Amino acid sequence: MGCRGWGVLLGLATLVAAASASQRKMLTYREAALFAVDFYNRQPGIDHTFQLLSVEPQPVPDTTSKSRQEVRFVVCETVCPQADNHPDSECNIKFNGLVRNCMWLLSTEHKLPTSIITCDTVTPGKHVPANPKLKPGKGPGRHPSSGIWRGQGTPFSLPITKKPVG
Repeated sequence: MGCRGWGVLLGLATLVAAASASQRKMLTYREAALFAVDFYNRQPGIDHTFQLLSVEPQPVPDTTSKSRQEVRFVVCETVCPQADNHPDSECNIKFNGLVRNCMWLLSTEHKLPTSIITCDTVTPGKHVPANPKLKPGKGPGRHPSSGIWRGQGTPFSLPITKKPVG
């Protein structure tokens, strides 16, 4: 397994460990977006960390598909190098830094739950859409360091709500 494979595996292990530690409390929609940004910042190939810029309004739950949930958000590049592990509160937004539309898809359609994060770079000077329609691995403005990270076996309770799990 190459260096990239180990990095992704390490990121997934961190994600699973963090999710396991907080299984008693379900994430709010915003907390889920913050969790996804933290995971995104741990991926190889990212020079500077990203900070949550906005979270799209939580969609009306789809009662026909309880096995798939999406969290849509926008992140912006900060001045903090990825390797320094600074808390988000200490990182200023980078002037002319990258802005990315992201989607985190959580699915329990298969035997093991699946988590996919997809981010596409917004072209400079273009408006950040209020509700981006992202498709994993597709779309104009795709930046070489944009990516998709998949993890299986991620223990998330779906749908994401404010109610604690007993």
